[in-house]
Amino acid sequence: MTPRWLLWAPVAALVAAGAVLGLKTGIDRAQLSETDAIERAAARYLSEAGPDARRTDCAAVPGRSAGVWLRVVCAPGAGAPRFEYALDRRGAIIDPGGRAAGPENRT
Repeated sequence: MTPRWLLWAPVAALVAAGAVLGLKTGIDRAQLSETDAIERAAARYLSEAGPDARRTDCAAVPGRSAGVWLRVVCAPGAGAPRFEYALDRRGAIIDPGGRAAGPENRT
């Protein structure tokens, strides 16, 4: 007959793995700074705006709607299109409705 502890070992392993993943996620979220979030939006702007775009074109303001932590506005100059990105508290770029923004959803 199989020892009882051997039957519960997979359950204990799953609980331990869940605890480790939860701890890691919590630490990552707690250490996210505004600078990190702004850098993420600026990197997306650089990939979308073309070769004349600069990281210094971007500035952030506090979000005013529910679920929006920061709004990053990138304006390359007079007459050029303006890029705006809404970020949630995790630093993810979201659309105004609060959903994660895909490559085609620019706010």
